[in-house]
Amino acid sequence: MSKHNTWLAIITLSYVSGVFAQNMQIPDWENSVRFELVASHNPVRPGDSLEVGVMAEIQTGFHLFGPEEKKPNRTEVEVSGDWVDVDVPRFPPVVSRDLSGIGTYDLYEGEISILIPISVHEVVSDVKVLPIDVKIKYQICTDFACSAPTSKTLSLDLSVVAEGGAGDTRQRGVFNSKE
Repeated sequence: MSKHNTWLAIITLSYVSGVFAQNMQIPDWENSVRFELVASHNPVRPGDSLEVGVMAEIQTGFHLFGPEEKKPNRTEVEVSGDWVDVDVPRFPPVVSRDLSGIGTYDLYEGEISILIPISVHEVVSDVKVLPIDVKIKYQICTDFACSAPTSKTLSLDLSVVAEGGAGDTRQRGVFNSKE
């Protein structure tokens, strides 16, 4: 290859790479999903059963993988907190989609709620605030690209009142009433 052809190839490759880079948009992974942690009621009493909900608002064009997909892609939640017992989380129904010929996957899009039943220990009567942490493990994707698997920890402080104490603020529209 002559010097002239080499330079022509380099210039052409540089031009094509520049045009490609200008037209390629990197997804805004940071703002593609917003999480919030809420409780079915607050304050709580010793012995109460309640639910905490992980609310996710997934922007249009993005999705999370369902809980039955393989690690590390799938969406998972882990609850930690003293003075509580945790039951199995209830994930919402998924949407099955074929992603650009790489396979069919169970996904979440739009707004979802993951509900986690918890029970407050009977011996919590000396505690005034009950902190709850939920770690969400997930991977956010578009139809063409995915972020690295990541996690986020959300925290919620529940007020504790004595048995029979006053007050019960319920979150409407997120939790089914058990009354």
